Amino acid sequence: MVELHRPAVDALVVQLDRRGAELGLPDEGFARLSTAVAAQTLLADLAGTRDDLGRVNALVAASIPMAPLTLAKSITTARTVADEMEAAQFGIITAAMSRSGPQAEALRVDLEAALTADEFVTPVVPVLHDVQRRAVELLKDAPAPGRGPGPAGAGPGVGSPPPPPPPAPPGLVAKDWSGGSAAEARAQLGDLDAKVAAGIVDPSTVQVHIAWAERESAAEPPGGDG
Repeated sequence: MVELHRPAVDALVVQLDRRGAELGLPDEGFARLSTAVAAQTLLADLAGTRDDLGRVNALVAASIPMAPLTLAKSITTARTVADEMEAAQFGIITAAMSRSGPQAEALRVDLEAALTADEFVTPVVPVLHDVQRRAVELLKDAPAPGRGPGPAGAGPGVGSPPPPPPPAPPGLVAKDWSGGSAAEARAQLGDLDAKVAAGIVDPSTVQVHIAWAERESAAEPPGGDG
């Protein structure tokens, strides 16, 4: 029984560590992670015993700050929760949460509340499905950002409008974007990647146009022809 649950609990701890870091969740108050780590430690201790007496001693010596039912629920649901967290489109979810407005903030509040709570208190899988669905809808319904001006003083071809997007296939709406900084471009590309992953954007229709101006060297390097 111990060896049956250990890989699932180990996977759950990995997923909670990973997703918690992505969302910036502090360890303090992260009850779900604390319970999973306690379960991981207990199962490791039990696996190291040789007989029933050793297992009894391991159970007696175990430090389990949470209720036994809470620990048991974490262990028995570890595989399902870990698999669902691995499969979830967190790129889409975080892209939607990065937007401004009450809908984006509600996504963060709902996901963080469910993820930090113990499974015995709040089953996380239904919340994860709901948050992902809402994230896809938020990204799909968001208006395309307006076209911004090119860099001041840019040379020929820099800052000029990019080529127009190709005609959209039936059922799709053509959109384009132009910004003024590398940071804005990275954010837009992250948003675009999330929409591709969600099936909102057809990757075959994506075109990328990047333009910039570099400072010319003040003088020719030494050692030229002469």
